[in-house]
Amino acid sequence: MKEFKKFILVVFVIILILLVFLESYILKNFFGVLFIPHDGMGNIELAIEEGMSIDKIANILEEKKVIKNARLFKYYVKYTKKSTEIKSGKYIFDINSSYAVVLDKLIQGPPQPETFTLVIPEGFTLEQIANRVEETSLISKRNFICEAIPKEFNYNFLEDAESLEGFLFPKTYTFLKETSAHNLIDTLLKQFETETKDLDFSLAKQNGINIKDIITIASLIEREVYIAEERGLVSAVIYNRLEIDMPLAIDATLRYA
Repeated sequence: MKEFKKFILVVFVIILILLVFLESYILKNFFGVLFIPHDGMGNIELAIEEGMSIDKIANILEEKKVIKNARLFKYYVKYTKKSTEIKSGKYIFDINSSYAVVLDKLIQGPPQPETFTLVIPEGFTLEQIANRVEETSLISKRNFICEAIPKEFNYNFLEDAESLEGFLFPKTYTFLKETSAHNLIDTLLKQFETETKDLDFSLAKQNGINIKDIITIASLIEREVYIAEERGLVSAVIYNRLEIDMPLAIDATLRYA
C-alpha cells in the first residue's frame, strides 16, 4: 500500500512538472507572440488597402515575416473584436513583431506624411518665389530656377512664354516634404490654369495681345502701383502707350526687359 502511494506521489510530481513546462511553453509561444516585443531583423513597408479582409492582412503579415502565425493573429483580432477599426494605408512594421503591437498600429492608422506650407504673396517675382521655396522646403533655389523653364511644362498659356514669371499663381499651398521642384512648379501652374480658365481673352486677342502680354502687363502694374484703386488707371495708360508704340517709362520694365 505504501509503495502504491509512493508511486501515485511520483506520478503526481511528474505530472506537475510536465504541467509547469507546458504552461511555460504556452506562455512563451502563444502569449509571448501576442504581447512581448521581439528582437526583429529590421523593418518593412507594407500597404494595407481599403476593404482588405483580415484573412488577407494576416497572410501578408506572415508572408513578410512581420508576425509568426497568421492564424493566431486572426484569432487574436477576432478575440479583441477590433477588426473593423483597422485602417488602410502604408505602414512600416518591425520584423517579428508581437500581435498586440501590430494590431495597435493598424488601429491607430498609418503615420501622417511630413508636409510643408508654401505661401506665395501676390506680386512675388520668380526669384522671390525661389527664395521662399528654399526657405520652407528641401528644394534649393538653384534647383527651382533650373526647373522653372516653360518648355518643361505642357500648358497652352505657356506656348509663347520665355519665362514662368507671372504664371506661378499666388496662394497658400501645402506640399509633401519629398515634393520635387518640377511637381511643385506644376502645381502652381495648374492653379493658374484653374483660376484663369473662365476668363475671356478674346478681346485682347483681337487687339493682338496674348496671355503672355497680359501677364507681363499685370506684373508691371503689380510692381509699379501699390494702391489697388490706381491700377485700373495705370493699366489704361500702359495699353494706350503700347497702341501707339510709345515707351512705357515704367521702372518695373527693367525686370522684364
